[in-house]
Amino acid sequence: MSWVGPGCTDETLLSAIASALHTSTMPITGQLSAAVEKNPGVWLNTSQPLCKAFMVTDEDIRKQEELVQQVRKRLEEALMADMLAHVEEIARDGEPPSEKEGADEEGEEEEEEEEQDHDQEMENV
Repeated sequence: MSWVGPGCTDETLLSAIASALHTSTMPITGQLSAAVEKNPGVWLNTSQPLCKAFMVTDEDIRKQEELVQQVRKRLEEALMADMLAHVEEIARDGEPPSEKEGADEEGEEEEEEEEQDHDQEMENV
């Protein structure tokens, strides 16, 4: 897929297509007129993004579905590995700290910082 018009980047193209998909109920086809190549301002279909006409085929959809399945499988494997590592860590170190204990430690650190700030202010007075 390529842009119609000067100074356009891939990021701008992606943004324009995403915007068109979210703001319009019409199919996104791109600019269908060949005249738009010569003067984009004259033969512009404002309901379509500034890219050459394109067609999404069943094969494109199948490839994308395969890619999604591969990424989901890799994510599942990564989550399983992380979970196993966490279980091994718990088995090695004993009980995991509870959320409350972690929150208490953070609260104590904040209190210490506040006390230090207060002491510095008192010294400055």
